[in-house]
Amino acid sequence: MKELERQGAHVILGTLILIGQATGLLCWHDLLALLILCAVAVLYAYTAFGGLASLIEHFDREHAIIPGWGALTLVAGSLLSTLLFPRIIASAAIAVLVYADGAATLIGHYAGKQRLWWNKDKTLIGTAAGFLAGFLAANLFLSWQPALVASGVAMLAETAQKPWWLDDNLLIPLATGAALLFLP
Repeated sequence: MKELERQGAHVILGTLILIGQATGLLCWHDLLALLILCAVAVLYAYTAFGGLASLIEHFDREHAIIPGWGALTLVAGSLLSTLLFPRIIASAAIAVLVYADGAATLIGHYAGKQRLWWNKDKTLIGTAAGFLAGFLAANLFLSWQPALVASGVAMLAETAQKPWWLDDNLLIPLATGAALLFLP
């Protein structure tokens, strides 16, 4: 149940960021302010107010690097995408992050049986669900061909073996955006 709640929070926060970024209501300095606010909330929670700390821990993975890591990296990945890419590419990259990552994790966690040979932590059905969700999300901003590329790159980034410090919330939008930049 915790994974469902965690991914629900990921999708809600990501959707709010996506709507703001895609419509131009949020720009890079707003995302930077949100990132700083998240960091301050985490620090405050652990120094002054234990109730907030338990709420943050409730939505974190069991072995999170620091409390609030998922939210911090989601905002950071969105901020970097907004800074590095044109709005349409940044929007597609953030959409793929939010929906492909969320679908892959949820479907893989609850229905996945067959593990990928190159990453035993990921499942075939989760990867397929993430690919489909990522394609549909990217297709809101791009034609179907670049949306396929975006989704494929996102799932390669999602399923790659990574060092502990390189979070999907950073890697997926950056890899997706970079790939889209190089398309004709």
